[in-house]
Amino acid sequence: MERRTITVPWASEKGFSTSCFIASVGAVGMFKRRTILSQTGSALWSMGPLCANAVPVLAASDAKFKPEDVKKDLVYIVSGESGSGKTTWALMTSDLGIYVTAADLKGALEETNRQFARPATDALKDERNEYIVQALCDAVKKVLGGFFTAPFKDGPPVTMSLVLDEFGEYPAFVRGLCASSFDDVRSRLRGQFSFEVNLKLIVVGTGTDAKSNVVGSLPGTCVALRMPSTPMMAAMERVLNNLGGTAAAATLVEALKSHAQAVHLTKNPRFAACLLKRLVDYYNPRGDYRHDQLFPSVEAAFLDAHLFAAARDFKQLNAMSRATREDVADYYTRAIGMILRKPEDGRELEPEELELLTTVGVVTDLAFYSQNKCAGHVEVDGSDNVSLILLAPKTGRYAMSMAQQLLFRMGYGFDAFETAASWQRYEIVISEYVSVLLSGLNGHA
Repeated sequence: MERRTITVPWASEKGFSTSCFIASVGAVGMFKRRTILSQTGSALWSMGPLCANAVPVLAASDAKFKPEDVKKDLVYIVSGESGSGKTTWALMTSDLGIYVTAADLKGALEETNRQFARPATDALKDERNEYIVQALCDAVKKVLGGFFTAPFKDGPPVTMSLVLDEFGEYPAFVRGLCASSFDDVRSRLRGQFSFEVNLKLIVVGTGTDAKSNVVGSLPGTCVALRMPSTPMMAAMERVLNNLGGTAAAATLVEALKSHAQAVHLTKNPRFAACLLKRLVDYYNPRGDYRHDQLFPSVEAAFLDAHLFAAARDFKQLNAMSRATREDVADYYTRAIGMILRKPEDGRELEPEELELLTTVGVVTDLAFYSQNKCAGHVEVDGSDNVSLILLAPKTGRYAMSMAQQLLFRMGYGFDAFETAASWQRYEIVISEYVSVLLSGLNGHA
């Protein structure tokens, strides 16, 4: 298998750093298609380290899990909505690593879902675990192709991350990997390195947090993390102000910061990058913005147009790319239905609902397994897991960020807003959202 490298520049308190990951040609191609660059081909920004949330978030400390906090010899499962920064976070966990996508072991993943979706005996679970570890190690060997077997100078152990991306649709594989022996994975990969390695293992995917009521759901042998909404406005402001420091740039920054919908939308890092690309590319070579488009009476309309363009760009970078206007409306209807479910409702999701958690990645499952009941949470009905309790927040098991709410209200770029002046009134957005919820609640009655 031909290999390439992925590089991710990022900024930390200690200065600038670059992570380098070995990957297959196909994986690099997929990664580059999702990388957002300006028209000149340069990066828009050097991302600062994002923070993930530990699952569940029961204390303030649970909401600040940095990439550097990842330890060796543990499996970390990173979930979150599409565009929330899961892959970027994972690639910041070390300066050197291996990047494997679901496409790199597609056959093994489908076979695992087919044969081991619900292993009923310990023997079947052991068979599943053995199959998964061997399939993973075979995929890693193909990606590396002997890259690290050449003699290196003796030195201290090298810390590396093995990042598995786009695994949300393969819960049987993820469960089996969590239940497997990490020592087994490390020992089988030892021959791929001519030096000692401290290995971190991170599994990434929308829907990796989806819980099943049956025995065999994610065991307690892994660390579950979820990417929250992350404000990116300050980073955008720095980039825009560095474009020339003109009065027009300052006007745009102030308009952006006071635009209520833009504030929420840019809490999705990928959408923020899409919008920033639109604004940076609008900047002309003379070192200024087009002044005729930027003065107080039309600045909101200017931003509205770029928000819609960014929504269309965002749509093309995820599983919504092939969705029609009707598909988007159907997704939103189903998502509202999931959000309005009683948290105790333990019914298995329909395939179309599960798709919103995994492939589409617009809804998050907030349920989690626990040995004890927690304040502010209720037990989900119908769980067969006798050793753990499946809990969900009293406020609802399924959630959607305000960024996703607004993207759906925009029809993911299909629809047109009313005049900018009316849209700027944040109360209108809230009242529309409440009316949708009330309509849904009446339908449940």
